[in-house]
Amino acid sequence: MARDIRFLAQDLKIDLEEAISTAASEIHYSLQYTSPWWTGSFNTAWEIDSNPISPVLKRVLGGGGTTLAPGNLGANYPYPPQTPRKAPTRLMHLTKLGRSIYIGNMMNYAGFVVNKKGATMPDLDGNPVEYGEHARNVNQITPRPPTPDWFWIYLRHGRGKFLLKDIDKGFKKAGFYSSRGEYRKARPASIGLGVKYLPTAM
Repeated sequence: MARDIRFLAQDLKIDLEEAISTAASEIHYSLQYTSPWWTGSFNTAWEIDSNPISPVLKRVLGGGGTTLAPGNLGANYPYPPQTPRKAPTRLMHLTKLGRSIYIGNMMNYAGFVVNKKGATMPDLDGNPVEYGEHARNVNQITPRPPTPDWFWIYLRHGRGKFLLKDIDKGFKKAGFYSSRGEYRKARPASIGLGVKYLPTAM
């Protein structure tokens, strides 16, 4: 299919917007897969938006109250029962080139669960503990892998390169391929139907 070259810049813009949006969707999906699950409140509260994500949600208990951490506030508040982990869901947030895109968790104890330094919640005795301390005090934690640093393992570019792999997956789904660390639009032969751009008629 032939197309006037004057459309090239606009077409590339559209393709890049799709690639960035798809990469964000892949990251959102992986964070659901890896993050802890007890009642599902935290795991299902990942969001994508053009604005920073505010951690404003509270988990509602059966009695109508709220809690701020997987372990409720003291012995008078029994642990909520663990529910079966559900499969991650797909979320697509279309962005515009040049605009920021944010992926974050909306639960108000999100800093605690990602083991952010200084983010504490009360343990069953009412003492403030970080997630790493919480992990040592309970029988099990449920992130994948089951370590307090699960979030930082995903973000860091170590042997797994999980974040980079999700970005790469998103760009490839949008028709790009990577070469020597750079992304390029897939050649027509590699994606089937391609577009050939012709010079503008003078």
